[in-house]
Amino acid sequence: MNVSHWPSRGRFAGGLLLCGWLLTGCSSLRHSSAPPVASLSALPATNQIDLSSSRLRAGDTLVISFSDLPPPGLQPVTVELGPDGKIALPHGVAGYGLGKTPRQLEQELRAEYVPKTFLHLTISVRPEMRFYSVGGEVRMPAQYPYRAETSVIRAIQAAGWFTDYARRSKVQLTRANGQTFIVNCDEILKKPSTDPPVYPGDYVIVPMKKWWEW
Repeated sequence: MNVSHWPSRGRFAGGLLLCGWLLTGCSSLRHSSAPPVASLSALPATNQIDLSSSRLRAGDTLVISFSDLPPPGLQPVTVELGPDGKIALPHGVAGYGLGKTPRQLEQELRAEYVPKTFLHLTISVRPEMRFYSVGGEVRMPAQYPYRAETSVIRAIQAAGWFTDYARRSKVQLTRANGQTFIVNCDEILKKPSTDPPVYPGDYVIVPMKKWWEW
């Protein structure tokens, strides 16, 4: 039996073990900077929202359509809810939308038309897609569609999580009406029940650390 190659085989096997150890170590280093998804698991589950059941807010754009009318029927109307919540429609009909669901508004508007003006009428109120924004020290600052109930932590997670320079204790949450709050995300991760909601039109801004915090 030729054993002259045994030492080289041993060195080769040792090299493989060393490479494996280095790759494992590098992998663990790569994952060490990933967002702490495990710490977010304690947050309440996010349920998909049907926009037809969500409450209307100032700034929402509504498309109001009319059907079951003899021709020529009423044309669809696009309205934006202002701070007063008032809606002006054909034939002098007025409505109020703030705080109502689209389905509630449909019923109230129909009651203004039937039977006062029309014997038959179907009204459809459809909110257009709404957005919130995340900016500052996050990995993917952008405007995001409001498809489901969300919160400050979940909005930041959707934006790719904090950068290494993020000042997590001073995150700014600005409502669509201009009201501003300072949010300590480090404390929220310890107590998820304090995570404030984010609504359509809101802005989440993550500032940069001060030089003495680096």
